[in-house]
Amino acid sequence: TGPYVSVTPTGIVNSVDVSWTTIGSYAAYRRDGRVVTIRVVGAKTSATGDIYIGTIPLKDCPAASVMGTALAWSASVANDKHIQINGLNQRNSGKVTILSAAANQEYTFQLTYQI
Repeated sequence: TGPYVSVTPTGIVNSVDVSWTTIGSYAAYRRDGRVVTIRVVGAKTSATGDIYIGTIPLKDCPAASVMGTALAWSASVANDKHIQINGLNQRNSGKVTILSAAANQEYTFQLTYQI
């Protein structure tokens, strides 16, 4: 093994269409081509319930709503919950929410989808 070398074939342009952009108190997102990644760090609520994470701009919003897993920062999967990103076909398009989050549980994870 040798040192790390980044190789980009001729004619291929590496670009970040949207670099990391804050969308709320706990989250940022970025878009590379048609791939959007949301990074959530330290989302927490004192009572069981939904946690509003932020809103993705409409140009980077999925066409249809996306549901994924919001990982609890824990050795157990007991408090893992769903995260919902409202699509263009839904009211509150781009809204990102952890659904029914556990009280006093920290959620830290990344979620990727394509547009």
